[in-house]
Amino acid sequence: MTLTKNLGYGTYLFTMEDVSHLEAATIFSAFTWDELPMDPNHREMDVKISRWGDAAGENGRYVVQPYYVPSNVSRFTVPAEQLTFSLHWEPGKALFQTFRGDSTRTKSHAIAEQLFTAGVPSPGHESFRMNFCPVDNHQAPQQHPSEIVVQNFQYLP
Repeated sequence: MTLTKNLGYGTYLFTMEDVSHLEAATIFSAFTWDELPMDPNHREMDVKISRWGDAAGENGRYVVQPYYVPSNVSRFTVPAEQLTFSLHWEPGKALFQTFRGDSTRTKSHAIAEQLFTAGVPSPGHESFRMNFCPVDNHQAPQQHPSEIVVQNFQYLP
């Protein structure tokens, strides 16, 4: 899923049904992406839900690209319940948070959060996207059909 409008700075919120059950060989990503080659990292910032083929691995990551810079990745455990994920983006800052339940309707305390202040891109021609697919892992391929349910998406300027 790709939004056709560039939203830029603001708060991106999306609520999902339980995603902790996903097989180790699947990945869900919600991210900003700029197709134009002006930024080598494509203005990419991500919430990723996957075990990357390792059934015992942590299943959540917040990322400001490039991912190979250790301080650009924050790992967390996604619990088995409805969750709201948030990216609050402003000049020089990207605050990722995860809340129990539908926090677009009721406020709750963050169960995971990370504030990035280095390498945070400025707006350009990025769009917000969601992707759900198998992880290319020949040692632990996807065994069963999977689905996710995004219940709500909201953008606050």
